[in-house]
Amino acid sequence: MTSPEGRAAAAVASWLQALAEGTADEAWALVGAASQQAIGGRDGFDALYSALVEGQGEWSRATDPNGTGSPWTFVNRIDGQIYAVTLAGIVTQEGVPDATTIALPVIVSGEVATVEPFLRVDPVQVVGPPFFDEPWELVDQPPVTFSVRGAPGVRVYVGSSSVSVTTEGAAGTTRITTAPLTQLEAGGQYVITVVVLDEGVIHADAFLVVAGESS
Repeated sequence: MTSPEGRAAAAVASWLQALAEGTADEAWALVGAASQQAIGGRDGFDALYSALVEGQGEWSRATDPNGTGSPWTFVNRIDGQIYAVTLAGIVTQEGVPDATTIALPVIVSGEVATVEPFLRVDPVQVVGPPFFDEPWELVDQPPVTFSVRGAPGVRVYVGSSSVSVTTEGAAGTTRITTAPLTQLEAGGQYVITVVVLDEGVIHADAFLVVAGESS
């Protein structure tokens, strides 16, 4: 029997493949009920479908960050039946290859796994230097700070390992600061996944980083 983690990863792979092949009915069937409602039913999904095909669908042809194999895949159990599946690799969108990441929440209930891509808040914002390209260079394994609207629960992972965080709420936002990322070795590439849980929200974002030497 496949593990829940395996079913979560398989659901994401099926979702991306369905988008890549242009099979809207198959893709829609993989979306959880909460996300189906949040996107406005089938009409809302169909209105967004072309953008999904051109964006997330391209991940079905991605390579790993070194350009040689399949994308790196990390599955983290978040809470109960909630998992986050994160991919990192080189994906070509609008004709431009880019080393980047994607993270998708999945609900695993028994043998059934559904993706929940539409239960989102505003994108997680990184507090600090403006990073416009991935991978970011993190110098001297520092803490990393994120800002999220509202006061949700937040979980942070480096690859498959959870990272302790502290939270501080202010002016309608929550600031999340990780513990120092001492496990990162200089020159290594890593994936940071940030999962936001709040009433009606299951949001996952991920970032590709490279550990640098002290400046």
